[in-house]
Amino acid sequence: MDRYFDSDDICPHQLWWNVGNLEAVKNRNYQLFRGHFGGAAQILSKQTLNYLTILRDPVSMAASTYQHSKRDQNTKIHQFIHNSGLSFEQFINHKRTQHLVQNRISRSLTFGLDNHFNFEDLVLSRDSFKKFKKTINKNRLYKTAEQRLERLKKFLMDCRWFGILEHYDQSIDLLCFIMGWPPVTQSQKLNVHPEPQIISPDIKQTLMSLNQCDSVLYEFAEKQFKKNHRQMLADLSLEQDADSKRIKQAINERYQSNRTLKKTTSSQSKFYYTPKEPIIGDQWHRREWNPGLKKYFCWSGPGKDSFIDIWTQPQNYTLKIKIINTISQSHIKKLKVFINDKQPKWTIETNGSVHYLIVQCDKEMISAEGMLRIHFMNQDIKSHKEVFGGNDHRLVGLALESIRLEVAE
Repeated sequence: MDRYFDSDDICPHQLWWNVGNLEAVKNRNYQLFRGHFGGAAQILSKQTLNYLTILRDPVSMAASTYQHSKRDQNTKIHQFIHNSGLSFEQFINHKRTQHLVQNRISRSLTFGLDNHFNFEDLVLSRDSFKKFKKTINKNRLYKTAEQRLERLKKFLMDCRWFGILEHYDQSIDLLCFIMGWPPVTQSQKLNVHPEPQIISPDIKQTLMSLNQCDSVLYEFAEKQFKKNHRQMLADLSLEQDADSKRIKQAINERYQSNRTLKKTTSSQSKFYYTPKEPIIGDQWHRREWNPGLKKYFCWSGPGKDSFIDIWTQPQNYTLKIKIINTISQSHIKKLKVFINDKQPKWTIETNGSVHYLIVQCDKEMISAEGMLRIHFMNQDIKSHKEVFGGNDHRLVGLALESIRLEVAE
Protein backbone atom coordinates (compact mmCIF):
# COMPACT_ATOMS: atom_id res chain seq x y z
CA MET A 1 0.00 0.00 0.00
CA ASP A 2 2.78 2.45 0.91
CA ARG A 3 4.24 2.60 -2.57
CA TYR A 4 1.11 4.18 -4.05
CA PHE A 5 1.59 7.30 -1.90
CA ASP A 6 4.34 9.88 -1.58
CA SER A 7 6.46 9.10 1.48
CA ASP A 8 5.68 12.54 2.95
CA ASP A 9 1.95 11.75 2.82
CA ILE A 10 2.20 8.56 4.90
CA CYS A 11 1.87 8.65 8.67
CA PRO A 12 5.01 6.88 9.92
CA HIS A 13 3.36 5.55 13.08
CA GLN A 14 1.59 2.18 13.08
CA LEU A 15 0.92 1.77 16.81
CA TRP A 16 -0.97 4.16 19.08
CA TRP A 17 1.83 4.53 21.61
CA ASN A 18 4.23 5.72 18.88
CA VAL A 19 1.98 8.56 17.72
CA GLY A 20 3.34 11.19 20.10
CA ASN A 21 1.68 14.60 19.88
CA LEU A 22 -1.77 13.90 18.47
CA GLU A 23 -2.43 17.47 17.35
CA ALA A 24 0.88 17.57 15.46
CA VAL A 25 -0.09 14.41 13.58
CA LYS A 26 -3.48 15.86 12.68
CA ASN A 27 -1.88 19.04 11.38
CA ARG A 28 0.30 17.08 8.94
CA ASN A 29 -2.75 16.13 6.86
CA TYR A 30 -1.40 12.69 6.06
CA GLN A 31 -3.10 10.87 3.18
CA LEU A 32 -2.45 7.33 4.44
CA PHE A 33 -2.63 5.82 7.92
CA ARG A 34 -1.81 2.12 8.19
CA GLY A 35 -1.53 0.09 11.31
CA HIS A 36 -3.44 -1.14 14.34
CA PHE A 37 -5.67 1.86 14.97
CA GLY A 38 -9.11 0.29 14.62
CA GLY A 39 -12.18 2.45 14.32
CA ALA A 40 -10.48 5.23 16.31
CA ALA A 41 -8.19 6.07 13.37
CA GLN A 42 -10.39 9.06 12.58
CA ILE A 43 -8.92 10.74 15.68
CA LEU A 44 -5.62 11.04 13.77
CA SER A 45 -6.95 13.22 10.98
CA LYS A 46 -8.94 16.39 10.42
CA GLN A 47 -10.12 14.91 7.14
CA THR A 48 -12.85 12.30 6.85
CA LEU A 49 -11.06 9.00 6.36
CA ASN A 50 -11.88 6.29 3.84
CA TYR A 51 -11.28 2.88 5.40
CA LEU A 52 -9.58 -0.07 3.72
CA THR A 53 -9.29 -3.36 5.57
CA ILE A 54 -8.80 -7.06 5.01
CA LEU A 55 -10.48 -9.78 7.05
CA ARG A 56 -9.19 -13.22 7.92
CA ASP A 57 -10.90 -16.41 8.99
CA PRO A 58 -10.96 -16.23 12.83
CA VAL A 59 -9.71 -19.80 13.30
CA SER A 60 -6.80 -19.28 10.92
CA MET A 61 -6.01 -15.93 12.56
CA ALA A 62 -5.89 -17.55 16.02
CA ALA A 63 -3.32 -20.08 14.81
CA SER A 64 -1.29 -17.30 13.21
CA THR A 65 -1.42 -15.23 16.42
CA TYR A 66 -0.05 -18.16 18.40
CA GLN A 67 2.78 -18.84 15.95
CA HIS A 68 3.66 -15.14 15.71
CA SER A 69 3.73 -14.75 19.50
CA LYS A 70 6.02 -17.75 19.81
CA ARG A 71 8.36 -16.49 17.09
CA ASP A 72 8.53 -12.73 17.73
CA GLN A 73 10.43 -11.79 20.88
CA ASN A 74 8.89 -8.30 20.79
CA THR A 75 5.37 -9.52 21.58
CA LYS A 76 4.26 -9.05 25.18
CA ILE A 77 3.55 -12.71 25.78
CA HIS A 78 6.50 -14.26 23.94
CA GLN A 79 8.45 -15.01 27.10
CA PHE A 80 5.36 -16.21 28.94
CA ILE A 81 4.56 -18.74 26.18
CA HIS A 82 8.08 -20.15 26.24
CA ASN A 83 8.45 -20.15 30.02
CA SER A 84 5.09 -21.87 30.42
CA GLY A 85 5.54 -24.18 27.44
CA LEU A 86 2.03 -23.30 26.23
CA SER A 87 0.60 -25.51 23.52
CA PHE A 88 -1.87 -24.02 21.02
CA GLU A 89 -4.76 -25.57 22.91
CA GLN A 90 -3.51 -24.11 26.19
CA PHE A 91 -2.93 -20.74 24.50
CA ILE A 92 -6.57 -20.39 23.43
CA ASN A 93 -7.85 -21.39 26.87
CA HIS A 94 -5.45 -19.63 29.23
CA LYS A 95 -6.92 -16.55 30.95
CA ARG A 96 -3.83 -14.49 30.10
CA THR A 97 -3.88 -15.23 26.38
CA GLN A 98 -7.45 -16.15 25.46
CA HIS A 99 -8.39 -12.54 24.67
CA LEU A 100 -5.87 -12.63 21.81
CA VAL A 101 -7.99 -15.18 19.95
CA GLN A 102 -11.49 -14.05 20.92
CA ASN A 103 -13.49 -11.83 18.55
CA ARG A 104 -10.40 -9.77 17.72
CA ILE A 105 -11.81 -8.46 14.46
CA SER A 106 -14.95 -6.99 15.93
CA ARG A 107 -13.19 -5.67 19.04
CA SER A 108 -10.50 -3.99 16.97
CA LEU A 109 -12.76 -2.41 14.36
CA THR A 110 -15.19 -1.05 16.97
CA PHE A 111 -12.37 0.41 19.07
CA GLY A 112 -13.30 4.08 19.15
CA LEU A 113 -15.64 3.73 16.19
CA ASP A 114 -18.07 6.69 16.04
CA ASN A 115 -16.76 8.14 19.29
CA HIS A 116 -16.07 11.87 19.32
CA PHE A 117 -13.42 12.67 21.89
CA ASN A 118 -11.37 15.79 22.42
CA PHE A 119 -7.76 14.64 22.68
CA GLU A 120 -6.17 17.89 21.45
CA ASP A 121 -3.48 18.07 24.13
CA LEU A 122 -2.76 14.35 24.24
CA VAL A 123 0.77 13.06 23.71
CA LEU A 124 0.58 9.32 23.16
CA SER A 125 3.27 7.08 24.61
CA ARG A 126 3.32 3.63 26.17
CA ASP A 127 2.31 5.14 29.51
CA SER A 128 -0.40 7.52 28.28
CA PHE A 129 -1.82 4.90 25.92
CA LYS A 130 -3.12 2.90 28.88
CA LYS A 131 -5.35 5.79 29.96
CA PHE A 132 -6.28 6.53 26.34
CA LYS A 133 -7.32 2.91 25.77
CA LYS A 134 -9.25 2.80 29.03
CA THR A 135 -11.17 5.96 28.09
CA ILE A 136 -12.15 4.58 24.70
CA ASN A 137 -13.11 1.14 26.01
CA LYS A 138 -15.18 2.69 28.79
CA ASN A 139 -17.09 4.74 26.25
CA ARG A 140 -17.59 2.13 23.54
CA LEU A 141 -20.87 2.81 21.77
CA TYR A 142 -21.48 -0.80 20.79
CA LYS A 143 -21.37 -2.85 23.96
CA THR A 144 -23.19 -6.05 22.99
CA ALA A 145 -22.18 -8.56 20.34
CA GLU A 146 -25.38 -7.87 18.42
CA GLN A 147 -24.73 -4.12 18.36
CA ARG A 148 -21.13 -4.60 17.24
CA LEU A 149 -22.12 -7.02 14.52
CA GLU A 150 -24.77 -4.77 12.99
CA ARG A 151 -22.53 -1.71 13.10
CA LEU A 152 -19.63 -3.59 11.55
CA LYS A 153 -21.74 -4.88 8.69
CA LYS A 154 -22.49 -1.26 7.86
CA PHE A 155 -18.84 -0.35 8.41
CA LEU A 156 -17.73 -2.90 5.82
CA MET A 157 -20.33 -1.71 3.35
CA ASP A 158 -19.04 1.85 3.81
CA CYS A 159 -15.37 0.92 3.40
CA ARG A 160 -13.69 2.17 0.27
CA TRP A 161 -12.42 -1.40 -0.08
CA PHE A 162 -12.28 -4.54 1.97
CA GLY A 163 -10.75 -7.86 1.10
CA ILE A 164 -10.60 -11.43 2.37
CA LEU A 165 -7.19 -12.92 3.11
CA GLU A 166 -8.34 -16.37 2.00
CA HIS A 167 -9.14 -14.77 -1.39
CA TYR A 168 -5.99 -12.67 -1.46
CA ASP A 169 -5.32 -12.44 -5.21
CA GLN A 170 -8.93 -11.56 -6.01
CA SER A 171 -8.90 -9.05 -3.16
CA ILE A 172 -5.86 -7.28 -4.61
CA ASP A 173 -7.50 -7.24 -8.05
CA LEU A 174 -10.51 -5.54 -6.51
CA LEU A 175 -8.30 -3.06 -4.65
CA CYS A 176 -6.47 -2.04 -7.83
CA PHE A 177 -9.77 -1.76 -9.69
CA ILE A 178 -11.34 0.48 -7.04
CA MET A 179 -8.26 2.66 -6.49
CA GLY A 180 -7.43 3.02 -10.17
CA TRP A 181 -4.00 1.39 -9.96
CA PRO A 182 -2.24 -1.02 -12.33
CA PRO A 183 -2.86 -4.66 -11.43
CA VAL A 184 -0.45 -6.67 -9.30
CA THR A 185 0.59 -9.72 -11.31
CA GLN A 186 2.56 -11.56 -8.63
CA SER A 187 2.78 -11.47 -4.83
CA GLN A 188 5.12 -13.14 -2.36
CA LYS A 189 3.99 -14.52 0.97
CA LEU A 190 6.45 -13.59 3.70
CA ASN A 191 6.67 -14.56 7.38
CA VAL A 192 4.93 -17.85 6.63
CA HIS A 193 5.54 -20.47 9.29
CA PRO A 194 7.24 -23.51 7.70
CA GLU A 195 4.96 -25.90 9.59
CA PRO A 196 1.27 -24.91 9.59
CA GLN A 197 -0.42 -25.16 12.95
CA ILE A 198 -2.44 -28.35 13.32
CA ILE A 199 -6.01 -27.51 14.37
CA SER A 200 -7.94 -30.47 15.74
CA PRO A 201 -11.76 -30.60 15.48
CA ASP A 202 -12.03 -29.93 19.25
CA ILE A 203 -9.78 -26.86 19.04
CA LYS A 204 -11.68 -25.57 16.03
CA GLN A 205 -14.94 -25.97 17.92
CA THR A 206 -13.52 -24.04 20.87
CA LEU A 207 -12.36 -21.24 18.58
CA MET A 208 -15.72 -21.07 16.82
CA SER A 209 -17.36 -20.70 20.22
CA LEU A 210 -14.92 -17.95 21.21
CA ASN A 211 -15.46 -16.13 17.92
CA GLN A 212 -19.19 -16.22 17.39
CA CYS A 213 -19.37 -12.54 16.48
CA ASP A 214 -16.29 -12.63 14.25
CA SER A 215 -17.45 -15.81 12.52
CA VAL A 216 -20.79 -14.28 11.57
CA LEU A 217 -19.08 -11.08 10.44
CA TYR A 218 -16.56 -13.05 8.39
CA GLU A 219 -19.33 -15.06 6.71
CA PHE A 220 -21.17 -11.84 5.87
CA ALA A 221 -17.98 -10.23 4.56
CA GLU A 222 -17.06 -13.20 2.39
CA LYS A 223 -20.48 -13.23 0.74
CA GLN A 224 -20.36 -9.48 0.16
CA PHE A 225 -16.81 -9.69 -1.15
CA LYS A 226 -17.83 -12.28 -3.75
CA LYS A 227 -20.70 -10.03 -4.76
CA ASN A 228 -18.31 -7.06 -5.09
CA HIS A 229 -15.93 -9.16 -7.17
CA ARG A 230 -18.74 -10.23 -9.49
CA GLN A 231 -19.75 -6.60 -9.90
CA MET A 232 -16.16 -5.69 -10.77
CA LEU A 233 -16.13 -8.30 -13.52
CA ALA A 234 -19.42 -6.94 -14.86
CA ASP A 235 -18.06 -3.38 -14.82
CA LEU A 236 -15.02 -4.62 -16.75
CA SER A 237 -17.35 -6.33 -19.28
CA LEU A 238 -15.87 -9.71 -18.41
CA GLU A 239 -17.49 -13.10 -18.04
CA GLN A 240 -17.79 -14.41 -14.49
CA ASP A 241 -15.38 -17.25 -15.33
CA ALA A 242 -12.71 -14.95 -16.81
CA ASP A 243 -9.20 -16.12 -15.97
CA SER A 244 -6.74 -14.12 -13.87
CA LYS A 245 -4.68 -12.95 -16.85
CA ARG A 246 -7.70 -11.47 -18.61
CA ILE A 247 -8.93 -9.80 -15.41
CA LYS A 248 -5.57 -8.12 -14.82
CA GLN A 249 -5.42 -7.02 -18.44
CA ALA A 250 -8.85 -5.39 -18.12
CA ILE A 251 -7.87 -3.67 -14.85
CA ASN A 252 -4.75 -2.34 -16.57
CA GLU A 253 -6.81 -0.99 -19.48
CA ARG A 254 -9.22 0.68 -17.07
CA TYR A 255 -6.33 2.22 -15.11
CA GLN A 256 -4.87 3.71 -18.30
CA SER A 257 -8.25 5.01 -19.43
CA ASN A 258 -9.00 6.64 -16.07
CA ARG A 259 -5.49 8.08 -15.81
CA THR A 260 -5.86 9.61 -19.27
CA LEU A 261 -9.08 11.34 -18.26
CA LYS A 262 -7.29 13.13 -15.41
CA LYS A 263 -5.14 15.05 -17.92
CA THR A 264 -2.29 15.65 -15.49
CA THR A 265 0.62 14.84 -17.78
CA SER A 266 3.75 16.94 -17.32
CA SER A 267 5.00 19.26 -20.04
CA GLN A 268 8.36 19.92 -18.38
CA SER A 269 11.51 19.68 -20.51
CA LYS A 270 13.21 17.97 -17.54
CA PHE A 271 11.66 15.57 -15.09
CA TYR A 272 13.27 13.86 -12.10
CA TYR A 273 11.59 10.91 -10.42
CA THR A 274 12.56 9.04 -7.25
CA PRO A 275 10.74 6.31 -5.29
CA LYS A 276 9.95 8.92 -2.65
CA GLU A 277 7.02 9.65 -4.95
CA PRO A 278 4.22 7.16 -5.65
CA ILE A 279 5.56 4.03 -7.33
CA ILE A 280 2.90 3.46 -9.96
CA GLY A 281 3.70 0.19 -11.65
CA ASP A 282 4.06 -3.48 -10.85
CA GLN A 283 6.57 -5.82 -9.23
CA TRP A 284 8.22 -3.38 -6.84
CA HIS A 285 8.75 -3.85 -3.14
CA ARG A 286 8.21 -1.14 -0.55
CA ARG A 287 10.48 1.89 -0.74
CA GLU A 288 13.50 1.92 1.56
CA TRP A 289 15.66 4.71 2.94
CA ASN A 290 19.37 4.75 2.15
CA PRO A 291 20.95 6.54 5.13
CA GLY A 292 24.28 6.96 3.36
CA LEU A 293 22.86 8.66 0.27
CA LYS A 294 19.89 10.11 2.20
CA LYS A 295 17.58 9.00 -0.58
CA TYR A 296 14.85 6.45 -1.13
CA PHE A 297 15.19 3.43 -3.39
CA CYS A 298 13.11 0.34 -4.10
CA TRP A 299 13.88 -3.22 -5.11
CA SER A 300 12.17 -4.87 -8.04
CA GLY A 301 10.42 -8.17 -7.37
CA PRO A 302 9.14 -10.70 -6.61
CA GLY A 303 8.51 -11.26 -10.33
CA LYS A 304 11.16 -11.17 -13.06
CA ASP A 305 9.41 -8.43 -15.05
CA SER A 306 8.67 -5.04 -13.48
CA PHE A 307 7.49 -1.73 -14.84
CA ILE A 308 6.98 1.84 -13.70
CA ASP A 309 4.71 4.42 -15.34
CA ILE A 310 5.52 8.07 -15.93
CA TRP A 311 2.87 10.26 -17.53
CA THR A 312 4.24 13.03 -19.69
CA GLN A 313 3.84 14.84 -23.02
CA PRO A 314 4.92 12.72 -26.01
CA GLN A 315 8.38 13.99 -27.01
CA ASN A 316 11.79 12.57 -27.75
CA TYR A 317 13.45 11.94 -24.39
CA THR A 318 16.75 10.75 -23.02
CA LEU A 319 16.20 8.70 -19.86
CA LYS A 320 18.91 8.23 -17.28
CA ILE A 321 17.90 5.44 -14.92
CA LYS A 322 20.05 5.00 -11.82
CA ILE A 323 20.32 1.46 -10.43
CA ILE A 324 22.27 1.47 -7.15
CA ASN A 325 22.52 -2.30 -6.72
CA THR A 326 21.68 -5.63 -8.28
CA ILE A 327 21.78 -9.20 -7.03
CA SER A 328 24.65 -10.15 -9.35
CA GLN A 329 27.12 -8.71 -11.86
CA SER A 330 25.39 -10.62 -14.65
CA HIS A 331 21.98 -9.14 -13.81
CA ILE A 332 22.40 -5.99 -15.94
CA LYS A 333 23.89 -7.95 -18.84
CA LYS A 334 20.75 -10.08 -19.11
CA LEU A 335 18.37 -7.18 -18.54
CA LYS A 336 16.04 -6.02 -21.32
CA VAL A 337 14.40 -2.59 -21.31
CA PHE A 338 11.21 -1.71 -23.17
CA ILE A 339 9.15 1.47 -23.50
CA ASN A 340 5.48 0.62 -23.96
CA ASP A 341 6.44 -2.78 -25.41
CA LYS A 342 8.85 -1.15 -27.89
CA GLN A 343 12.59 -1.77 -27.64
CA PRO A 344 14.61 1.46 -27.48
CA LYS A 345 18.32 1.98 -27.97
CA TRP A 346 20.13 2.03 -24.65
CA THR A 347 23.58 1.81 -23.14
CA ILE A 348 25.01 1.18 -19.68
CA GLU A 349 27.47 3.22 -17.66
CA THR A 350 28.81 1.40 -14.60
CA ASN A 351 30.60 2.74 -11.54
CA GLY A 352 31.15 0.00 -8.97
CA SER A 353 27.75 -1.39 -7.97
CA VAL A 354 25.93 1.59 -9.54
CA HIS A 355 24.60 1.32 -13.09
CA TYR A 356 23.18 4.11 -15.22
CA LEU A 357 20.88 2.99 -18.01
CA ILE A 358 20.90 5.64 -20.76
CA VAL A 359 17.73 5.07 -22.78
CA GLN A 360 16.73 6.88 -25.97
CA CYS A 361 12.94 7.16 -25.94
CA ASP A 362 11.43 8.27 -29.25
CA LYS A 363 8.22 10.27 -29.23
CA GLU A 364 6.44 7.46 -31.10
CA MET A 365 7.11 5.07 -28.23
CA ILE A 366 4.96 7.09 -25.82
CA SER A 367 1.22 6.56 -26.00
CA ALA A 368 -0.88 9.40 -27.43
CA GLU A 369 -2.31 9.88 -23.93
CA GLY A 370 1.16 10.35 -22.46
CA MET A 371 1.96 7.03 -20.80
CA LEU A 372 5.65 6.21 -20.72
CA ARG A 373 5.88 2.70 -19.29
CA ILE A 374 9.44 1.62 -18.54
CA HIS A 375 9.54 -2.16 -18.50
CA PHE A 376 12.49 -4.05 -16.99
CA MET A 377 12.40 -7.62 -18.24
CA ASN A 378 14.31 -10.89 -17.93
CA GLN A 379 15.68 -10.07 -14.48
CA ASP A 380 17.53 -12.53 -12.30
CA ILE A 381 15.60 -12.91 -9.04
CA LYS A 382 17.04 -14.14 -5.76
CA SER A 383 16.25 -13.93 -2.08
CA HIS A 384 17.68 -10.77 -0.50
CA LYS A 385 18.91 -12.99 2.35
CA GLU A 386 20.74 -15.30 -0.06
CA VAL A 387 22.67 -12.41 -1.62
CA PHE A 388 23.18 -9.96 1.22
CA GLY A 389 22.64 -12.04 4.37
CA GLY A 390 20.30 -11.01 7.17
CA ASN A 391 16.73 -12.22 7.49
CA ASP A 392 15.04 -10.61 4.49
CA HIS A 393 13.39 -13.29 2.37
CA ARG A 394 12.02 -11.00 -0.34
CA LEU A 395 12.78 -12.02 -3.92
CA VAL A 396 14.60 -9.07 -5.48
CA GLY A 397 16.36 -8.10 -8.71
CA LEU A 398 17.52 -4.50 -9.09
CA ALA A 399 17.42 -1.47 -6.77
CA LEU A 400 16.02 1.63 -8.47
CA GLU A 401 17.05 5.05 -7.10
CA SER A 402 15.96 7.55 -9.74
CA ILE A 403 14.79 8.23 -13.28
CA ARG A 404 15.74 11.44 -15.05
CA LEU A 405 13.94 12.52 -18.23
CA GLU A 406 15.29 15.23 -20.51
CA VAL A 407 13.93 16.33 -23.86
CA ALA A 408 16.38 15.09 -26.47
CA GLU A 409 18.16 17.64 -28.63
